[in-house]
Amino acid sequence: MFVSPVHQFLGESLITLSIVGLLITLFLKESGGGMHRASLIALRIWVILLSVQWLLGVITYFAYPAGARPSLAHPLLMTAVVAAAHMLAGKVRKAPETGRNLAMGAFAAAAVLMWIGIQLV
Repeated sequence: MFVSPVHQFLGESLITLSIVGLLITLFLKESGGGMHRASLIALRIWVILLSVQWLLGVITYFAYPAGARPSLAHPLLMTAVVAAAHMLAGKVRKAPETGRNLAMGAFAAAAVLMWIGIQLV
């Protein structure tokens, strides 16, 4: 199955991308500069990739027979991560003054939760 290796690679890459996004946001000094724009772009790309990863996970989960599927805790945790990432990304866009802290929290929490989710497989 082609989807499963892509899902695994993207999942591990998203943890690294979360850390990169966290570092970009961490070095953000002001809300109107180029780093602010880079942080917003990184956040949008990251949320899109996270959503694609979730979709690949759903496809992979239902493609396997019932006995070969991972624990249900994995897809439930990842669904919560994706939902929270979408909500926080919307709040970052609407409130740029507090967006830096929200973006840092989204990147950091998602990296930790994705690592935990990978351990559940």
